[in-house]
Amino acid sequence: MKYNKELGGWYLYDFANTILEVTLSLFFAQWLIVDNKMPDIWYGVAFSISIVMIFFTAPFWGAYSDHLGRRRVFLITFSILSAFFFALIGLVGLKIENILLKIILSLIFFIATNYFFHNAMVFYNAKLFEIAHGEVGKISGYGSAFSYLGAILGLIIISQFAFGNIPHITASRVQVFIPASILFILFAWPAFYYLKDKFRSVEIKIGFSIKNTLRSLIYDIKDSQQYPGLLRYLISYYFFTDAIVTLSLLGPVFLDKVLHLNDGQKVNIVLVGLAFTILGAAFSGRISQRLGPKKNLLYSLILWSSLVFIASIFLKSYFHILFIFIPLGFCTGGIMASSRHIFIEITGGQKQGQFFGLYSIFQKLSSILGPLLWGVIIIIFKQFGLVSYRIALFSLVLLVITGIIILKSVKYEKND
Repeated sequence: MKYNKELGGWYLYDFANTILEVTLSLFFAQWLIVDNKMPDIWYGVAFSISIVMIFFTAPFWGAYSDHLGRRRVFLITFSILSAFFFALIGLVGLKIENILLKIILSLIFFIATNYFFHNAMVFYNAKLFEIAHGEVGKISGYGSAFSYLGAILGLIIISQFAFGNIPHITASRVQVFIPASILFILFAWPAFYYLKDKFRSVEIKIGFSIKNTLRSLIYDIKDSQQYPGLLRYLISYYFFTDAIVTLSLLGPVFLDKVLHLNDGQKVNIVLVGLAFTILGAAFSGRISQRLGPKKNLLYSLILWSSLVFIASIFLKSYFHILFIFIPLGFCTGGIMASSRHIFIEITGGQKQGQFFGLYSIFQKLSSILGPLLWGVIIIIFKQFGLVSYRIALFSLVLLVITGIIILKSVKYEKND
């Protein structure tokens, strides 16, 4: 693998996007639910709307970029728009006094941020095949390393704005949105400059159609049945990924509401979790070689759900959560690595574009149910006070158990 500026730009974009992503995950839900006392369901609905919008429009943007023979312009445009709308959340939060107007505008900008951010990632990921030159796995792995590094360093920097450690900045969660947007664009800029389009335009019919999107999904699902176990595995993947995504999005709210942790403690917890996620992903390959990826995934999911079950009932202090987040982070890294490993074993790299597209669809849709379920549970059990949050956390265990039951029934032969 020969290093060049284009490859360096691609790595830096992976570094940059996680700065915005970790800020969005850790601080926005807390600012909305804790600081502004909005119902949890508002966050769940807004997040789900953005994912549904991505699901139905991403195929159009992908086809349109193929038609033009240009991906770079979409990567730049969508990245800048996501940063712009994220910064607007900070501006609205700081300048508008009317609570209802502030929240409505912030939710609209949040939907736009999430929409453009994830659409930009479509074009960023597509660039990998243009620059990898046959070393997709190695370069993708290095990109993941830069991604984790961006999350850790970005969180350390951005949290200083929330803590009020920056001169002339008042301690507040709303302070983080504008600097996170600036850092995202700053570190992504080399990618904007050095990544070039290297493919020819394709003559295809362009048009947005919900009917065609659903038809394409149904076709891919039917086609996947020629690979025994693939569809059942994707359904399992949907449930356990939904739980993991929901915990990352709304876990900080639980820590604030139930344990009354401050942001400094929450940042430390996330940093510990990220560090052990990296270790879990690194060791997952060795564990899968000995046990096989399916057993590795099953054991990781059983341990993950057991830890969350313990947390939902017994978690009472900052030190308890640190002890739980160390193995939880390790399990999460193992789950992420082994789940992709199983998918590749089932498909054997055949029809890679088609089935990785299907894999991506299940990945996106898996972030809809969990946040909505969390919000609904908080409403239903509101009379029990903070216990409702423990019930919401326990619901994630049920999602993972559903995934485990389905995964145990998955039978497949390794395809080469």
